[in-house]
Amino acid sequence: MAPKSKIQNGNERRCEVMPSEQSKHTELADALNWAGRELSAATVLFHTAIAERLGLNTTDHKCADILAQTGAITAGELAERTGLTTGAITGVVDRLEKAGFVRRERDPAIGGKLSSSPSKKRWSARLPRCSAQWDKQWLNYTQTTASKNLHLS
Repeated sequence: MAPKSKIQNGNERRCEVMPSEQSKHTELADALNWAGRELSAATVLFHTAIAERLGLNTTDHKCADILAQTGAITAGELAERTGLTTGAITGVVDRLEKAGFVRRERDPAIGGKLSSSPSKKRWSARLPRCSAQWDKQWLNYTQTTASKNLHLS
């Protein structure tokens, strides 16, 4: 922001501008944008680490996570939710089924179509082992990195 000028005795004199409300909002928006970008990067890396620990790629892990949240849905519904093609989803579900994370079943409620549902036994066996470490790392992140970069005053 350019400093405002004052005219004194016919001469223009530059003076410092105190931060206005607009510049405070801009500063806060910039801080929030930066924090959001940091959180986004941390989230991607976090989910990549989870996927690796589970022996999955990131896409397969997030699809399995969607199934864990929704319960049984068709490949078409999963494709719609993810933006992937049905062909790509078939490959994802094949890999998840082979790894024991989902199972395919004919669902009479939807005209006998195949649906995929999460294998709760497989999820519960794998996730608790990692959870305590992730909780500790998340707490550390929020107490250090995030709080250093976002100052609300």
